[in-house]
Amino acid sequence: MPFCPSVLAERSPDYLVNPKGVRAPYMILSFDTTERWTLIEEFQRLTGVGAVLNTSFNLHGFPIVSRPEDALDVLDRSGLRHLAIGNWLVSKV
Repeated sequence: MPFCPSVLAERSPDYLVNPKGVRAPYMILSFDTTERWTLIEEFQRLTGVGAVLNTSFNLHGFPIVSRPEDALDVLDRSGLRHLAIGNWLVSKV
């Protein structure tokens, strides 16, 4: 699955090098980052973990999850063991 940072569109020039202003809402393009993108360093300072990951929530070849039923289906058919959804934590037995 693709993975990428989530950035407010109006703030993307602060963090992404995109001289042509190409829109990329679907995680199909990649960009270099500016020196201001210190998210990982800040996260590490707060948690001790030096990595973050944002990925789409779907199985390969299927659309991105958009309903609780879809999320439960992905949990059932994938190698995931837990699903946090709303105020609930669903775990496989």
